[in-house]
Amino acid sequence: MSRRRSERGASVVEFALIANILALLFVGIVDFGSIYSDQIAIRQGAREGARQVVKAKGDTAAYSCSSLTTGDFSGGAQSARDRRIFCMVKDRVDLDDTDVRVAIRFEGGSHAAGKSVAVCVAYPAESLTGFFSALLNDKAITTRTQMRVEKLYGTTTPPTQTLTNGLEEAYPFRESATQAQRNADWSWCVAQNTQTL
Repeated sequence: MSRRRSERGASVVEFALIANILALLFVGIVDFGSIYSDQIAIRQGAREGARQVVKAKGDTAAYSCSSLTTGDFSGGAQSARDRRIFCMVKDRVDLDDTDVRVAIRFEGGSHAAGKSVAVCVAYPAESLTGFFSALLNDKAITTRTQMRVEKLYGTTTPPTQTLTNGLEEAYPFRESATQAQRNADWSWCVAQNTQTL
């Protein structure tokens, strides 16, 4: 009889050890799965924005976001088309507009056919369970999509309507942003020359 009790006690101890590991694994799957989902969303938004800029296709007039005002930009004066491109990216990201940040950079500092454009998106990482908040909550999820500009906007031949280089939304993401988020910048968002010789 004592042998069965000792085996039962050993099973309880083994389950207690395994249960902690399983709980940690479950919480990790929830938190990092959410981060991965957000990464896919911002990558999709950046890709759609870059495609809009390089092809100069379609009309962006349907896109407007109430969370984006003129004061939210830094990097130069912006046109209504610039704001609509930013709003289209935010719409395609399909996360909270007020936390999605967008920057657009052109190779050589100007929007010209044959040059590269980089559309960059940043979104705050957040632990859904709170267990990994110390690890995730002061970080940003970022992505950069770079493509070559095929044509410019406009109806003249050649088209001459260009977008403003260096436009970006200012950090931080929200009022409760951590110091690391307040110190973040767009230095990682660069349009590089992709021409091969």
